[in-house]
Amino acid sequence: MRTAFLLIVAAAVVACDSSTEPDPTVYAWQAALAGQDEFADVTGSVSVTAGQNFTAEVQITGAAADAEYSWHVASGTCADPGTMLGNGASYSKIETDEEGAGEAKSTVSATLDPEGEYLAEVYFVEEGEGEEEDVIVVIACGDLELEED
Repeated sequence: MRTAFLLIVAAAVVACDSSTEPDPTVYAWQAALAGQDEFADVTGSVSVTAGQNFTAEVQITGAAADAEYSWHVASGTCADPGTMLGNGASYSKIETDEEGAGEAKSTVSATLDPEGEYLAEVYFVEEGEGEEEDVIVVIACGDLELEED
């Protein structure tokens, strides 16, 4: 009986062990997307929640109806874009409806520094003809801003 009691106490101590590492701090960013050049009617928003990885959600309106767009989060700003975080396969496509509205959500294996600058871009790839290179056409961009507590 005493052995059973000691086993129960030992299990309770292990279950209550507070020495496990705490969850990493989670940060949140928001961006308002603005249409670029001839896509000025495109608007939208992006929200990003980041800890060890990040999850990003994008919504757009005013885009072409029944179209498919790519998007990503990158370092830098819309005025000075940097490198995409994760890879293209990390981001699900945005498929617009008959009114040109669409959304997507993706989880990306990358970390974001709360001191860093980030942007979100929505784009499509215009395939080059012959030996011409493909061209990325950005239809909307927004600088992510860290939310204060």
